[in-house]
Amino acid sequence: SCVCASWQHDRYACVAVPDQPRLFLDPPRPCLDPLHRQHHRGLPGQLQLVRHLVRLGPPDVLHSQALAGGGHPDVPVVGAVQEVPDRGGGLGELGIRRSPHPQVDHVEALRIAGPGLQFAGSLGVRVVVDAVINHMASGGGTGIAGSTFGNRAFPAAEYTQDNFHHNGGDESSNCAVTDYTSKDNVQLCDLSGLTDLCTGCDDTKNKLIAYLKNLKSKGSNIGFRIDAAKHQDAGELGAVLSGAGSTWNFQEVISGSGEAVTPEMYLNNGHVSEFNFARQLAPNFKDENKLCYLDSFGPSWGFIDSSKAVTFMDNHDTQRGEAVLTYKDGDVYYLANVFMLATQYGYPKVMSSYAFDSHDQGPPSYPVNCGNDWICEHRRPEVANMVAWRKTAGDSAMKNFVKDGCNHIGFSRGSAYVALNRDGSGSWQTTVQTGMPAGTYCDVAQSDDPSSCPKVTVDSSGKASITVPGLKSVAFHTGVKAVDSIVV
Repeated sequence: SCVCASWQHDRYACVAVPDQPRLFLDPPRPCLDPLHRQHHRGLPGQLQLVRHLVRLGPPDVLHSQALAGGGHPDVPVVGAVQEVPDRGGGLGELGIRRSPHPQVDHVEALRIAGPGLQFAGSLGVRVVVDAVINHMASGGGTGIAGSTFGNRAFPAAEYTQDNFHHNGGDESSNCAVTDYTSKDNVQLCDLSGLTDLCTGCDDTKNKLIAYLKNLKSKGSNIGFRIDAAKHQDAGELGAVLSGAGSTWNFQEVISGSGEAVTPEMYLNNGHVSEFNFARQLAPNFKDENKLCYLDSFGPSWGFIDSSKAVTFMDNHDTQRGEAVLTYKDGDVYYLANVFMLATQYGYPKVMSSYAFDSHDQGPPSYPVNCGNDWICEHRRPEVANMVAWRKTAGDSAMKNFVKDGCNHIGFSRGSAYVALNRDGSGSWQTTVQTGMPAGTYCDVAQSDDPSSCPKVTVDSSGKASITVPGLKSVAFHTGVKAVDSIVV
């Protein structure tokens, strides 16, 4: 559960989109990004993926390359809560970002961001606010915007002790979340000491609805990421979202074996994060000789409904915990991301983060400089260019699946083809049936520049001869045809 900083006090955000020319910086500084050569636009209702950027500042978030027509109707998620400064207790630089203080102070944040939100909306890009409506900060103190709080009361947000769950006969205390087999314990007690809002209480519900409506009023393209949705009753959360008005949202619901609260409980409210996706996919890339099992990968593996699933290989939390693959695994991690973007299951979310050695380590210095401790996973061509591949593939099912041993697989979806090589010691040369029309296409896993990209030729029978380097992929689609260079 990530809480983003307020715009006027800090330059951080949790989830966003790849960089574009920073329009509001003086002077503007365009970012050289493989995404800039994709010229189609995504429209609402045709969303392709979410970009999960950790700790990027507003210029890096709202003015990203995707918003410049990069073909990425992704959802940049911006925070609209006040943070509590580090009060000790071992939370660390990253951990302190998870302690929200009065939401009311941060409507100003979106006012400042207004031009960026409007620009995003004009390109069909939806901006999703990280809505932390399960809890408020623990203890007492002063937020970075100057609002005071304490004893389970937040005057600036007009929250009194009555707005929070509490022990019977004692509004100044509450139980702690300790038993995930008990729905009441998970949803009525304080998570990690954070003051648990009574989402089902009328006054609290009305305040939360007003808060979300205020955020929505900043642009027609605003949606919500519901942080810690698992710790709110699905019906009560649904009433808040319904009261705020229809909008796109996805809910963070971490699944666990034998737990009382499940992702399926939240499907009526909108999209839900499918944590089992990475849990089951990553091990098949982590070790060699397992790719051949992926021909049936999808709902039959026990996932939630594809139309409601948000999928990902890692996020800011799992990257520091349960994730089997992260940027630290190098090419294997990016190969798994290619498969995630190529499969038809779910609504994928790709990561972009910074290097770290300890769990709560904060970000490197600003501005963001990819390659200098900023990892920028989303900029890798095999990740960035698979977005247009995915759009070309559309809703088409996986066909022409081929496996050569268990380290090499390939398949088509509609007018798009991808081949993956998990062998770390050698390339894979093969001829495959692509199901595509004859033509010469760009291998977008390397480049989508029609004049200089590596070329793949499909013959009149739909076959193509390809060479896939070790731990790499080859991907091509009808949306990017190669052309011969013209010499004048």
